[in-house]
Amino acid sequence: MREDPEGIQYKKIMKLGSFKNKIVLDVGCGSGTYRYLISLTKKVVGIDPSVMLIKKAQDQLPDNLKQKVTYQVGSGEELNFKDETFDLALFSWSLHHISIKFQKKACRETSRVLKKGGQLLILEPTLKGEFIRFTEISHPEIEPVKNVITILLQLIGKFFELESQETFVIKYYFDSEDEAIKYLRREDNLPLSKDAEVLRLLKSCKRVKNEILIEEGARILSLRKT
Repeated sequence: MREDPEGIQYKKIMKLGSFKNKIVLDVGCGSGTYRYLISLTKKVVGIDPSVMLIKKAQDQLPDNLKQKVTYQVGSGEELNFKDETFDLALFSWSLHHISIKFQKKACRETSRVLKKGGQLLILEPTLKGEFIRFTEISHPEIEPVKNVITILLQLIGKFFELESQETFVIKYYFDSEDEAIKYLRREDNLPLSKDAEVLRLLKSCKRVKNEILIEEGARILSLRKT
């Protein structure tokens, strides 16, 4: 399996994000903050509501980074930090996973803990590409993604100014249908009962040199706290 072999996501994050010597909050860090970002920062605090994922993040953290990074259980809508603590806040594929009714609160909380002029970097799926059709099988994805854009439009001009945004495509290559299903089970909690539905979708995906290609539309936004 090859995920984003062209490194498009990495290039976009490095282009829009200002991480050097910054104190960073990673909201919804999952099993860990991207290591290539940690090395640039002054300090990283990663939070996630999953006890299991936070433990995994802690266990996987190399010894040479442990003084720089703190992982703790927490939620975006209830940030347990003082006002104006962080230089940069990151939502990497996580904002749409917050309950729709709490997405606006999470953005406001992020504004509160960001220093004036601090950067909010958001990476989110778009509705383009096949990947979102697969994730929709295991959990609602389309409506939360739509709501994120609505919320951000409401907050721009009040709490944040939009600095820049770009859309791009991430490509996933799988050697077989079985490999794709195993990946979706691991990454998107795909239930066994949905295998037949996934197989039907896989039949319609492009083949590139005997590999199955699944494309995912993505959007990255850089905002500044006003």
